Amino acid sequence: MQAAGGTYLYAPLAAAASASHRGAAWRDDALETPDSLTERETEVLKLMVSGISNREIAKALRIGDGTVRNHVSSILSKLSVGDRTKAVLYGLQNHLV
Repeated sequence: MQAAGGTYLYAPLAAAASASHRGAAWRDDALETPDSLTERETEVLKLMVSGISNREIAKALRIGDGTVRNHVSSILSKLSVGDRTKAVLYGLQNHLV
């Protein structure tokens, strides 16, 4: 979520992201040229940033749970990351959301 030019994360997600970032061998060069996200994948990533579950994303976008899982998998693949936390961090750091 953004407000007044800042970005706010759901507290448990921010804590997990921080812990993951400290413990991981994060490489900025590992994600040199990701494939472009579709409009729907960008919507899903924005909702992932807010810290909600796949089921909540499905309700918000009025799509099925399986469709959300497919979008999340595609996002992870396109951004070359292994988990949701890294996808969220990448999306924020690279102004995708």
